[in-house]
Amino acid sequence: MNKKGMTLIEILVLIGVVVIISGVVVYSFSYIAPSIKLNQDSKQIVADLRNAQQLAVTEQKNHLISFNQTDNNYKLIRIVDSAEEVLNTTNLSTDISYYLIDLNPTSEEIIFNSAGTPSSSGTVTLTNNKGKSKSIKIAPSGFVNIP
Repeated sequence: MNKKGMTLIEILVLIGVVVIISGVVVYSFSYIAPSIKLNQDSKQIVADLRNAQQLAVTEQKNHLISFNQTDNNYKLIRIVDSAEEVLNTTNLSTDISYYLIDLNPTSEEIIFNSAGTPSSSGTVTLTNNKGKSKSIKIAPSGFVNIP
């Protein structure tokens, strides 16, 4: 006898398999997504620190990055004749926060002078809601990286 279709049992088994696979994918994504956001935010901070450094050198004006733990953001600011002009404010992603800002001698800002040298060195550490963290290192020479 030739079958030209699927039985109800076969369709229910197929739907069950699709539901199980979908559940695994959603669970995996919910576990991986915070790590992806943490990596993205860390790389964005590094890019903005390097941008502030580059702007300071090319414009021959001090630029700073000011970290705000309360609002969970940071600002790129140009300093002209003791006046501050906010160029950009960047908010951290949802579920990402500052874990530790350990900059010496100032606590929450890095000023790049016209030579590209930072006023502070140290680390900025971000964390996600899964307890993973990522540190950004700012060397006294101005080298910025994620170790």
